[in-house]
Amino acid sequence: MRGAAAGSAGIIETMQSSTDAPMPDEPHAAPVRGLGEQAGRVRGAAERLARAHLDLARAELSEIAGQIKRMVALIGLAIGLVLFSLLLIAVGLPLFLGDWLFGSMGWGLLLGLLLSAALAVTAVAAALGASGRAIWLPALSGLAVTVALALALGSDLALRGAAELAARGSAALRVSLPLGAETLTAGAIAGAIVGALLLLLIGLFRRRSLRGARGLVVDGVVLGAIVGALAGAGHYTWPLAVANGLAVGLIVWVVAAAAALADVDVSARFEHLTPTTTIDTAKETLEWVRARIRPATR
Repeated sequence: MRGAAAGSAGIIETMQSSTDAPMPDEPHAAPVRGLGEQAGRVRGAAERLARAHLDLARAELSEIAGQIKRMVALIGLAIGLVLFSLLLIAVGLPLFLGDWLFGSMGWGLLLGLLLSAALAVTAVAAALGASGRAIWLPALSGLAVTVALALALGSDLALRGAAELAARGSAALRVSLPLGAETLTAGAIAGAIVGALLLLLIGLFRRRSLRGARGLVVDGVVLGAIVGALAGAGHYTWPLAVANGLAVGLIVWVVAAAAALADVDVSARFEHLTPTTTIDTAKETLEWVRARIRPATR
């Protein structure tokens, strides 16, 4: 702290100059003409001493401020590097797992996006006051679909079922489709029917009315057709079966969480965020004041 050291030296010199002032009885000392002149000398010495202390304080505070700025800059750099590392993990880990487990980084990107969407919808539902059942039931449904579809695709059970339906349909309708398109078409049609019926039953169980459950039929048709088409598309290795099962399961999670979000009573949630007690008390106080203030009469 060079500035602080210089200020300290200045104080010492000031004190020495004030203490080494020539006395009246010394041969070269200027005669003191009165008490006022002596008081002026003392005041000047005090001013110089105070000014030296202020200079020392400014130098020391400037040095401290520089060290604080440097420390804050280094801490900010460290925080930025930590955030960058977390972002790198959040982006790179799904890509690495997709390439390692499923043979393609595209699977990591797709599954990472679907998982982020599912967690985001679930977080919004929880923030708006959804019940615990509405939060964990969509995730459980997605997990069940993932396991069931992965087993069905990996064991070729779904493909054999689609092939059997395609053979029966071709024989009944006397229509011959290209190789591979038969099982895909049969799987999509069967999946759409099963998905519509399944979500219709789920809607009846949840909403207790046919009118409220009909909105889920379209979702069931779309999801069922996707699953059926995947089942009839061909043979799947186990990693590919698990990847497709995870993708469909995450889609089911997102759709179910969005449906649960649509059932949340948002007005009831925001009622708890309104200071109703304070408002009611203020209204009562205002009415009390109005009842006791009477207009002046002449």
